[in-house]
Amino acid sequence: MASMGEQPTRVDPGRQRSAREYARIQRRLSFLESGLGLLYLLLWVVGGLSLRIRESLSMQLSASRLLPGRTLAEWPAVGLVVLLEAAAIAAPWWLATLPLDFYGGFRLPHRFQISTQTLPGWITDQVKGLGLSLLFGVPLLLVLNLFLRTFPEAWWLWAGLGYILLTLGLTLLAPILLLPIFYRVRPLGEESKDLSDRLLHLANSAGKRVRGVYVFDLSRQTKAANAALTGLAGTRRILLSDTLLATFTPDEIETVLAHELGHQVHNDIPLQILSQSVVILGSFYVGHLALGWSVQAFGYQAIWDPAALPALAISLVVIGLLLLPLLNSLSRWREGMADSYALEATGKPTAFASAMSRLANQNLAELDPAPWVVALFHGHPPLGARLEKARRYAGRAGGPQTLPPQALVGLRLFNERRFFDAHEELELAWRAEPAPARNLYHGILQLGLAWYQVSRLNYRGAVNMLDRAEFWLAALPAACQGLEVEPIRAQVRKLRSEVENLGPSRMGQVNPNLFSPIPIPKEAHPQGEAGATPPNGPDDLSRAGNGGKGD
Repeated sequence: MASMGEQPTRVDPGRQRSAREYARIQRRLSFLESGLGLLYLLLWVVGGLSLRIRESLSMQLSASRLLPGRTLAEWPAVGLVVLLEAAAIAAPWWLATLPLDFYGGFRLPHRFQISTQTLPGWITDQVKGLGLSLLFGVPLLLVLNLFLRTFPEAWWLWAGLGYILLTLGLTLLAPILLLPIFYRVRPLGEESKDLSDRLLHLANSAGKRVRGVYVFDLSRQTKAANAALTGLAGTRRILLSDTLLATFTPDEIETVLAHELGHQVHNDIPLQILSQSVVILGSFYVGHLALGWSVQAFGYQAIWDPAALPALAISLVVIGLLLLPLLNSLSRWREGMADSYALEATGKPTAFASAMSRLANQNLAELDPAPWVVALFHGHPPLGARLEKARRYAGRAGGPQTLPPQALVGLRLFNERRFFDAHEELELAWRAEPAPARNLYHGILQLGLAWYQVSRLNYRGAVNMLDRAEFWLAALPAACQGLEVEPIRAQVRKLRSEVENLGPSRMGQVNPNLFSPIPIPKEAHPQGEAGATPPNGPDDLSRAGNGGKGD
């Protein structure tokens, strides 16, 4: 692991020249493979190959001892024809593109000196990947054909729902079942206990329980570094590549993990599953329309005809390519939010920028690709934009005012117990800021409204506001925007306990001394005056708008 006192890493201009060339070649390979793939599938559809293969297979099976006299409309004949037709389509393509895969996945990374993988290791991974494709692909093809035959008008809905369930299952089980197939995974050792405790504390501060910190041996494949927070619920764990552990400082690793935690805090995994589900359902529906048209255009027996597989594949590939810029844009938006969370949660813009620079150098990542390249190929903001965000954060954090004007005014009004007026300012603040600052201002706003409802003797309103305050504050780190978050959370808990213990009939007995003003950092004030504006008195709960009036 790099030392704590090491100077921040800068982007290496020489590595950037290599990164641009490496990315340019990768893009050409991607365009070539996509274009050839579509032409190959069109050959099967327009050239009538899929029909001829299906007819040949059907006749041979019907005349064989295996399935004597069975027609294509009967099971298991149709299932066997589906698998054999798929194999007839996939096998030549796999063999034809194997040289491209070898060049792009083995020779090219070695040429640019980022790969450490041996040829036997590459071959082994290819065999494992092929095995997993068969393990999942065979039953999925059979189930898809079953849906096509059983639900000819609604198969796309059932297939989409099945895909969603499969995605959820793989997300849950991937760190346990799939990752160990390709990597050796072990818990982070005692020699790195300080780092492990630090990362676990960061996760706990965000309200995300993890099973532990683990290391996987990415170094046997590449010099590139990576980290992830994988799994859901009981399978969630922190994963660090050994290349990251060996070359990044603890502060840099902390910012990288904070980025991953940002995805969990912002519920990006459920959002990603939801967006993918919409795309899959839409794609299958387009495939349904394309199959209906292709039955008429190319003479298939029905939409379940195994010969129609290439037509379905073409429709799914085309819709996927058309939606790619939109999906990448959605991904970049969420990745940008995770970057903001990492900066706010750690307060270490220098370490964040250094980590991004290491990734640019170590992973051969382009700093500022062209906009069209970003749209088509990038699910993350370009590293140049991420470095600029860190610089802006550092400038804001080091400037004379760390809080936006509306937030500063709102906090002063809150501390003066002018809760209704504070609500107006804090709403402007949270609407203008990204998370986690947005969540902080939203939580304080709801706490202020809870006190306002207490002043109106409104039990249900106070409980509802406290529920919302607790929700918005729960996932925040210990400090955010220069404010200590835990005392605010404690005030929510104490007020909730008081209100619930007294009940609706004794709301007038709520102890006003439970209110605590929020200390505002000295540097947040334009004139540098003292932190919190003291309230006029402990009993003055209703100096807000029309605050002493009952319901």
